[in-house]
Amino acid sequence: MADLNRQIVCELLDVMQGHGVELTKINIQKTAYFLTAWGVSLGLRFRPYTYGPYSGELSRCLEDLAFWDNLAKKGDKAYEVRELPERPDLRVEEKARIRACVTALYDAILGKKAPSFDEMEIYGTVLYCRNALKAAAEEDVTEDAILKQFKAWKGDTYPDAKVRAAIQNLELHLAA
Repeated sequence: MADLNRQIVCELLDVMQGHGVELTKINIQKTAYFLTAWGVSLGLRFRPYTYGPYSGELSRCLEDLAFWDNLAKKGDKAYEVRELPERPDLRVEEKARIRACVTALYDAILGKKAPSFDEMEIYGTVLYCRNALKAAAEEDVTEDAILKQFKAWKGDTYPDAKVRAAIQNLELHLAA
């Protein structure tokens, strides 16, 4: 992971913790994925995973930060910021964009600082399906098309009403 990308991850962790968001692995993974929807490139590759989009590179970065005592592990599913490295290459605009993304995600979209695991999985997967459909441009990116992709991945794990609510809520906050 390039140094600038690592600095973006460190900024994300600081902003999330400062915003009162618990630094669980799923919150970090999904928030990092949401950053890409707002045009903040972390230089990370995300792939489909059991619980939605996942980046092995991000996971390794977090483990590296924990190894150097920049993060403290809280059990096996969460972290706490101790002291993260300086971020001299991160521009003020990038910091503001990260802050705006975290605020939008937790205040406007999710409406809470402590979303459930299921909520993060649903929203992350909906966004991934939406982005995959847009990239493939095989069909119109409609609510029904996103739901169909979601169900192909997750089956009937979640009620259609919850998935549709997430799709509608995301569409209100994301640019085309």
